[in-house]
Amino acid sequence: MAKAKSIHTCTECGGQTVKWQGQCPHCNAWNSLVETVAETAAASVNRFSALSGVGKLMRLSEIEAREESRIATGVPEFDRVLGGGLVPRFGALRVCQACLVLLAVGFLFAVVALCVSVVSFPLMLDRQAGAGEAMVT
Repeated sequence: MAKAKSIHTCTECGGQTVKWQGQCPHCNAWNSLVETVAETAAASVNRFSALSGVGKLMRLSEIEAREESRIATGVPEFDRVLGGGLVPRFGALRVCQACLVLLAVGFLFAVVALCVSVVSFPLMLDRQAGAGEAMVT
C-alpha cells in the first residue's frame, strides 16, 4: 500500500516544501513548517486501475480464427512450430516469432561452435604433441 504524500507548509508566509526543515526556505522563519497531507493513498486504487476496463474476458468459442499469410523459412520443422511460417505483421504474434527466430539462430551458432571445437580439438592435440617432442629432443 502506498504511503500518503505529505507537504510542509510555512505558517508565516504560506510557502511549501516537500521535506521538513528547521527554517522556511522562502521567508527564513524558524520552526514555522507544519506537515499536512497532500494527497491520500486510496486503499482500493493501484497503479493498474486505469487499465482494468480495457480488456474483457472471452471464451475461446467466441474468438474467430482468421488465416494469415505466412512466409516459409525453408526449415520444415521450424515452419511447423510457427504454424506454417513467419507472419509478416507487427503485434504480439510477431514478437513471439522474433523470440523463436533468435532462439533458432542462437542454437545454430551453438551447433557451429560445437562442430568447430570437435574438428579443431584433435588438431590442437597433434600440435601440442609435436611441441612436446621438439622440446624433448
